[in-house]
Amino acid sequence: MDAGPNPLITVRGLCKSFDATQVLRDLSFSIAEGDLVSIIGPSGCGKSTLLRCLNCLEILDSGTITIAGLRLHREGLHQKPDSQFHARAHALREEVGMVFQTPNL
Repeated sequence: MDAGPNPLITVRGLCKSFDATQVLRDLSFSIAEGDLVSIIGPSGCGKSTLLRCLNCLEILDSGTITIAGLRLHREGLHQKPDSQFHARAHALREEVGMVFQTPNL
C-alpha cells in the first residue's frame, strides 16, 4: 500500500521478534491522512504486535516508523536506540491511542 507523497504513517522494514519467534518480518506500508485501513488475519499473525509497535508499547527490533513526521528508527536488535529514541517514543504515545481487544481494562 502506498499513500503518495505525504503519508501520515509510513512503516519501512519493520521487524519484531519475541525470543526465537519472528512476528513481523520486513513489513512496509504507507497510509495517507483520511484513509480507512483494516488489519485482518488469523489469530497470532501479528496484528496486535503491529499496533503495539506503532504506538511504542513494543519497541521495534529494526526498521523505521514515521507517524505525522515523528520518526523512530532502529538498525537492529543488538543496536542500542539513539539517545532521543525513547523521548520520541513517549511523544508519539501522547498522540497515538489504541483500543484493546479485551473489555476488562
